[in-house]
Amino acid sequence: LSLRALVWITLFLCILQGVCAILLVDGLREQRDQTLAGTIAPNGLEYTIGDFFGSVPNALFSLFQILTLESWCMGIVRPIAYHAPWTLAVILPYIIFITVAVLNVVTGIFVEQIMEAAKLDGERLLKLREQEVGAQLKELRDFFHQGDSDDDGCLSVEEFEELLTDGKVSAFFLNIGIDAHEAIALFHTVDSDDSGSVDIDEFLFGVMRVRSGVKALDILSLTYDLQRLGGQVEDLASLFAKAGGAAKSDPVGNG
Repeated sequence: LSLRALVWITLFLCILQGVCAILLVDGLREQRDQTLAGTIAPNGLEYTIGDFFGSVPNALFSLFQILTLESWCMGIVRPIAYHAPWTLAVILPYIIFITVAVLNVVTGIFVEQIMEAAKLDGERLLKLREQEVGAQLKELRDFFHQGDSDDDGCLSVEEFEELLTDGKVSAFFLNIGIDAHEAIALFHTVDSDDSGSVDIDEFLFGVMRVRSGVKALDILSLTYDLQRLGGQVEDLASLFAKAGGAAKSDPVGNG
């Protein structure tokens, strides 16, 4: 779509330049031999209007020179406008329209192409990331079932320690930045209820949370410690509430 727009804009630019060239050649026909003061041609003589706009090819080249802003004012436009002021009504709108409108559109097309390319790269990287995560989850599921020797759906700390003796498993954990000692610490961290075992969801969640490195393990450990502390505070508050209720129901005994 952008390439098609660029082709149409280029075609429109050529047509616009051709129309302006024809208008200037036709309008300046009777003044083509008029010399332009202050302009010196390579032969040492002064340029004439015909040198710039005596024919359509000359006019097209002159308009292209004006478009590049190379000596467009003092070398072409002002000397010609001195003899034919009406040419400003053709040349100035031509410059403004081309430089402001058309070139901005062309720039926008290239910027759009770059943004689309960046978006495609981002989507491709995201897809590769999702594939990587999916492959790691599959490996972890396989490891879990491999370590669950009694097929009770949970992985005990003994089973996990035995699992870590497998070179493929230890290599996986090393690849995500966790050695065997830290893997054991991770197991106890994930085991938030201190039951000595974790199910597959706890196992997958804990490992995937720390796959970015040891710092993530520290954060996860702190999170679970806070959860344990919160549970202990709730238990302690419940005990105080029960003790307070018992004291109120037996005032004589307290006396």
